[in-house]
Amino acid sequence: QPAAGQAFSLTTSASKFSLLGGELVQREIRPGLAVPRTRHAMTRLGNEVGADILITGGRDAAGLPVAQAELYRPLSDAFEPIDAALLAIPRIDHTAVRLPGGFVLIVGGLAVNGDGSLSPVRELELYDPVQGQFRSAGILPSSSGVTGMSVTELPDGRFLFAGGEDIDGASVRTALIARFDPIDGVVDLSPTASLALARSHHAAVVLCDGTVLLAGGTSGATSQTERYNPPSAGRR
Repeated sequence: QPAAGQAFSLTTSASKFSLLGGELVQREIRPGLAVPRTRHAMTRLGNEVGADILITGGRDAAGLPVAQAELYRPLSDAFEPIDAALLAIPRIDHTAVRLPGGFVLIVGGLAVNGDGSLSPVRELELYDPVQGQFRSAGILPSSSGVTGMSVTELPDGRFLFAGGEDIDGASVRTALIARFDPIDGVVDLSPTASLALARSHHAAVVLCDGTVLLAGGTSGATSQTERYNPPSAGRR
């Protein structure tokens, strides 16, 4: 984000960091990104060695939203645009979550309007790695966060979306359980117990007993931590 009076400027540069002999080594990847962008998301499409990385959204060098997605292929050290993979609503500051089968759910974020102002995005989009395309996947409830939420994978494969900032920029207590059915490609969002405190830009992690610890964030007394005990599958 440029300072007042400065032009919006960014590059396509990308670097790889490796730990060699106890030292952190940086190596620039050339050529870099196919599209220069900032405030984008990067999502690994699998756990295997050499799995592709999906890059979505962001702002380009002109400050405009980027619809075009691209892949980073680690085995060839190359970035490649995906011709048919265009976000229906280009966005920044969004969350991208890998689902079973390599599908990626694009959640929330901010759209860049023609006058440069920002507006919240409630529409969900799903990236299909086989088709190489995005499609609509539902809408976030009006009470949920669109930026600054935590996304935590639960032991049974569901996801907890907790807190965040709503369309008015206020921290919320809303929590949702997301379940993806890879057979019919449906993403089901179910409201669950609200957070004890409204918070955004916090941290969340699954503990060994399957509960989720949430800590910090922006809002009132966020020095307090809390734990969320997920319901069994089929319950909220």
